[in-house]
Amino acid sequence: MVTKQRSVLIASNHPLFAQGLQHLFRARSGVEVSVVGVARTLEDARRAIERLKPDLVVVDYDDDQVNREEFLNQFFQGEEQRRLVLLSLQEGGDRGVVYDRRNITLSRVATWLDSWFETDDAGAG
Repeated sequence: MVTKQRSVLIASNHPLFAQGLQHLFRARSGVEVSVVGVARTLEDARRAIERLKPDLVVVDYDDDQVNREEFLNQFFQGEEQRRLVLLSLQEGGDRGVVYDRRNITLSRVATWLDSWFETDDAGAG
């Protein structure tokens, strides 16, 4: 079975954040990951997403240079499937937010809603 190489764009103004993620992706076994770019501003990230069409965008949630609200507004525009992770290293660095925008069939939406309603923490998300 041929494994597709995954492309990642990192949006952060902090070099250590980007370097740490690059190291993490290189160290993962079984998945071929290529960091295709590091964007230091919202405008750089917007251009890189358009040009590079990465499979995943990782945003430094703690970086004041990357306006999260504006970034999310841009992320949700258009029709393309996109995956986004907002990652914070504050307070132990054990939390992240994942946005997975994709087109799925109505039956899969219904299945997702059913499972969401059945979970104990439905109000938390």
